[in-house]
Amino acid sequence: MNHPSSKGSPGCEYLGVWFVAVLKLLFPRPPRPPLTRMRSSCGSTSSKSTSPVSAFFATVPSGTSRIGWYAFYGCESLSSVTIPDSVTAIGSYAFTVCTGLKNITIPDSVSSITQADFSGCTSLTSITIPDGVTSIGDYAFSDCTRLKSISIPDSVTSIGSRAFYNCTSLTSITIPDSVTSIGDYAFYECTRLTS
Repeated sequence: MNHPSSKGSPGCEYLGVWFVAVLKLLFPRPPRPPLTRMRSSCGSTSSKSTSPVSAFFATVPSGTSRIGWYAFYGCESLSSVTIPDSVTAIGSYAFTVCTGLKNITIPDSVSSITQADFSGCTSLTSITIPDGVTSIGDYAFSDCTRLKSISIPDSVTSIGSRAFYNCTSLTSITIPDSVTSIGDYAFYECTRLTS
C-alpha cells in the first residue's frame, strides 16, 4: 500500500511558512541601535542632528553598584560626571570618546580602570586614580591628548598595553614601586614625557 509523501505536499509547505511567521511574531529579535543613535542619545552631534547640544553634567544615582560597558560611550557633550561611593566597577569603554569630558572623580570603591574606559577623552586635563585601584587596563587613557598630569597610587600593580598611548600633553608621571607589570607601548607617543 502506498502512502502519499509529505515532501511535496503543498499543505505541509504552507504549514511550515505559517509556523515560521508565528515564531517571528512571538519572539521578535530586538534591533541593535546603530552607533549614530547611541551617540545622539547622549546629546552629541551626529549626522542626523542639525545643531550641537550644549554641555551637560551627569550624576550617577546613589546606590548604583556598577557602570556598564559603553554606558556613556561617545557622549561628546558630557563635561562632568559625579560617581557615588556605591560604584565598585566601571565597565570597559564606559566613557570612551567623551570628547567634552573635563572633570571626573573616581571613588575609592572602584578597584580597576578597565579597557579603554577614558580613551579619546580629549578635554580631560588631569585625573586622580583612587587608592583602591589595583590595575589600569589596556588603552585606559589612550588618546587623552590634553592630559597633563596623573597620580598613580601605591595600590596599582599593573598598567596595561597602550594605557597612556598618545597622551601628547603628559609631561611627567610617577610610577610607584608596587607596579610589577607595564604593558607594551604603555607610554608610546607621549612626546612631551620627560620624567
